Order: sequence, then structure tokens, then C-alpha cells
Amino acid sequence: MLSIEEIKDLDEKELLEKLYGKKLDTKNNILEYIEISKILKQDGIQKEIIENTYDLINESIDKMKSKVKPNTIMFLQNKLKDQFRKVIIIKQEPKIDNTFIRFFRPSKPRG
Repeated sequence: MLSIEEIKDLDEKELLEKLYGKKLDTKNNILEYIEISKILKQDGIQKEIIENTYDLINESIDKMKSKVKPNTIMFLQNKLKDQFRKVIIIKQEPKIDNTFIRFFRPSKPRG
């Protein structure tokens, strides 16, 4: 395992390479790396590293959308959120179900 000092000197891609050494292109690889990323919950780890790691994993999940069932994508995203929930603030777009509101939301009032 890496020490906190070693982690501070790495970016998210280098951290992935040092901790896991595999690409995040399968469900199992993503789940394993989410589990390994618990090391980032230690005191002294910069918030930027944690957020960038979260974004890297989330992007990897998004890239799998064309290959994997939607239920699997949701499962992976929920696992990721559960792992990082207490460490970072997870920003989510509000879900708009109403077609009328969705149509008029991007427009700005004149006046």
C-alpha cells in the first residue's frame, strides 16, 4: 500500500496505476477499484485528489453505458456514491420528469 505522502504526489491516473494497475473498463474492475479507493478516506489526503478520483471512476462508468445494462450502470454509480458520500459533496442535476417544464427550463424570461 501507498503512504499518505506518496498519494499526495500523484494525480488520479497515476494513483489508479499505482493502487490497481488495471483499466476501469469492466464492472468487476470498477467495483474492485471503488473498494481499494477506501484508502483515500484517511486524514491528510487532499480533497482535490479524492474528487478527481471520483470523477475518473464516474467517467469510466459513463463510458460503459453502451456496453452494459442500465441497471448495472445504476448499481455502479450507487456503489461509487456510497463510497465517497461522506468525503465529498456529490453534485447531481435535478431530475425533470415533466415534458412541459423540460421544454421551457432552458429559456430565459424577457424583460
